[in-house]
Amino acid sequence: MAAWAGAVGLLVGWIDFGARLDRRLPFDSLVLAGVALAVGVAVPLTALARAAWTRSARTDDLALLTGLLLIGWIVLQVLVLQAFSLFQPIYLAIGAWLVAASHHVHLSPRTRGPLLVGCGAVSLAAGLGLVPHLLHQRIAVASAAAVILLLGGTTLVGCGVRSAWRGRRLLARIGTAAGSVLAAALAVSVIAPAVAATHVRPTAITGTPASVGLGYEAVTLRTTDGVELAAWYIPGSNGAGLVVLHGAGSTRTDVLDQSAVLADGGYALLLLDARGHGDSQGTAMDFGWYGDLDI
Repeated sequence: MAAWAGAVGLLVGWIDFGARLDRRLPFDSLVLAGVALAVGVAVPLTALARAAWTRSARTDDLALLTGLLLIGWIVLQVLVLQAFSLFQPIYLAIGAWLVAASHHVHLSPRTRGPLLVGCGAVSLAAGLGLVPHLLHQRIAVASAAAVILLLGGTTLVGCGVRSAWRGRRLLARIGTAAGSVLAAALAVSVIAPAVAATHVRPTAITGTPASVGLGYEAVTLRTTDGVELAAWYIPGSNGAGLVVLHGAGSTRTDVLDQSAVLADGGYALLLLDARGHGDSQGTAMDFGWYGDLDI
């Protein structure tokens, strides 16, 4: 029902993802997204529900197919929209449950253990990457996702270690525990920084050049790839000008003190909010990969 409601809403225009995400859809088409949701998710789930209701012999086959399609849909959604929502881990879990419930997947404890540890390590790493949202935004989708991923990841790692321990001797158990710790550390070192850098917590302007005694003009600039950036222009007197860009996770407000010193030296200044930060449009990236385009 949820999949059909979403598909119909997209097809008739009742639902959209916002201007920023709509532009990332193939051909900028909500209709195409609605058709894809109907064909890839709603139809298979309906067929599975009907098969289960009628106790069809094809139920297990449909459960496997539908679970894989649901997992693929979430992965595709993340790749296309480049955005994270609380529903994604929930539907991934539902997809995984359907695959497991199909009775086509049979794993021994020694196989199940590493698989659970791997999935748990990835979930734990993603949750750690969203911790800045949890610390600065107590009630938000990203904060809730952080809690779910952290708890879920820790639980999966624990269940995986317990499963792998079954029937093993002491040395083997020590090796299993050490391997699990290494897997979690590797996942965290690679995934957590990437999640943190690509899912930047919202930043806001908290002051203007006037707060440090400078006259200024608010301007809007457009990058070569069409992103509008918010900026302040501060006139100078020595014939030279500087572009002042803030650091990761901050805004042009955070460089006002430096700008005051430069302005005292007679420099004309342009203070930018990097894309996705402050009042600028676009998607934030705290590794600075879009810095050249912004400047």
